[in-house]
Amino acid sequence: MNASTNEKAAGAGKLLKSAVRGLIWSIIIAAVLLVLFSLFCYMMPDPDKYLSVFGLAALYISALIGGIVAGKRSGIVGGLVSGLLLTAVILIASTFKESGENSFSPVIASLLYLLVPIAGGAGGLMAGFFGKNQKRKKVHAPKKRKR
Repeated sequence: MNASTNEKAAGAGKLLKSAVRGLIWSIIIAAVLLVLFSLFCYMMPDPDKYLSVFGLAALYISALIGGIVAGKRSGIVGGLVSGLLLTAVILIASTFKESGENSFSPVIASLLYLLVPIAGGAGGLMAGFFGKNQKRKKVHAPKKRKR
């Protein structure tokens, strides 16, 4: 392998590592948000009306935060890959769900699944603009003169 191939492999490894890190943070944040939102729903008079709204909010907020974590190292692409991995985890987990009433039509459900990588990419974009990927000018303090 030549140097160019080694650099591409190192870049792909860095991208996958940052995306997996973003995925782990997404899952942790989603679990915390789901517990908090479920407690908030139980305080309402009719919690059934708000369960899907709070569930989707937890999903998109966690995808955004996962995209920010992944985007600190890999930019928008890391956020998109993190969002795609989160979507894959959700689709795999949904196969274990008992068959029940679907609250969304298949078209709406596919659009909602499409928004997860977009939220991750938005987080990666935010991290790229405001995070470590931003090139900053180094400010040097003037040296003190000896007297």
